[in-house]
Amino acid sequence: MGPETTATSQGVRAKLATLLFLIALLLGNGALIGGLDAEGGILAAGFFAVACVLWWVSYWISRSANGKGMTLGIVALGLWILGVAGALAAAFHHYIGDHFFWVSAAILAVLIAAIAIREASSDVRKIPPTPG
Repeated sequence: MGPETTATSQGVRAKLATLLFLIALLLGNGALIGGLDAEGGILAAGFFAVACVLWWVSYWISRSANGKGMTLGIVALGLWILGVAGALAAAFHHYIGDHFFWVSAAILAVLIAAIAIREASSDVRKIPPTPG
């Protein structure tokens, strides 16, 4: 009964992670559109921060399900990076002084740094203590 329960719970966690990645993608894209195109300001930055926290929770759930559902999360992160970088490339003089642009770029940088730290700590081999 143990292995069946584990496989089932991993499947449920993978589906949950995929659903949460999708919600984070939609919320983050809406916040970026609202903040960059419609001058959404602090409200849009708050929604983008919530989307990034939701992305992080989805990432943790996906990692516990052996990385299943991670593809949508990487796509969402890539689209957000392209959105911020594209806005800067398209209208440099407008966005260089925009507070939302810098807040969203900082939030993305923190999210990417957290992923890098998490991945680096999971790659370190655990060396068993030597008897002695």
